[in-house]
Amino acid sequence: MTFLTIVMFLIGSFFGSFYCCIANRLSKNQSIIKPGSHCENCNHRLTWYELIPIFSYIIQGGKCRKCKIKLSKEYIIVEIATGLLFAGSFYAFQFSYLTISMILLSSLLVITFISDFKYMVILDEVLVPVAIGLMIVMYFEYCYIFLLKMILRGISVFMF
Repeated sequence: MTFLTIVMFLIGSFFGSFYCCIANRLSKNQSIIKPGSHCENCNHRLTWYELIPIFSYIIQGGKCRKCKIKLSKEYIIVEIATGLLFAGSFYAFQFSYLTISMILLSSLLVITFISDFKYMVILDEVLVPVAIGLMIVMYFEYCYIFLLKMILRGISVFMF
C-alpha cells in the first residue's frame, strides 16, 4: 500500500509538471505539443533529465542549466501539490472509480488554479474533457440513471 501511494505521488508530480505546461501555454493560445519543453528566457530545449519533477529543480538550484535565470517556484509547488493530491486520492480510495474521479477533479483544479491565478482564464479545453471523463466514470460506477440525474441537476443549476 505504501509503495503504491509513493508511486502515485511520483505519477502525480509528473502530471503536475505537465499541468503547468498546459495551463501556461493554453492560456496564451500556444500549442502544448510544439515546441517541446524549453526555457522561456533563452529557449534552451530541456533534456530528459531536466524534466524530472522536483529533483531536477532542486539539483539545478531552481535555475535554467544554460542561461542560469531563476525559475519560478510555481513549478516545484505544483509538482509537489499534484503528487500529494494523486497520492492522497489513492491512499483514501485505493483502486476504485472514486480514485479516478478524484484524480480527474484534482487535475482540473490544479490546471484551473494556475490559469485563473496567472491569466484570469478558465480553460474550456480542460473543463470539457474532464467533465466527459467524469461522466464516463459515473456511468461505470453507478449506471446511466444516476448519470442522467446528475446531468439534469447540472443543467437545472446552470439555468438557475
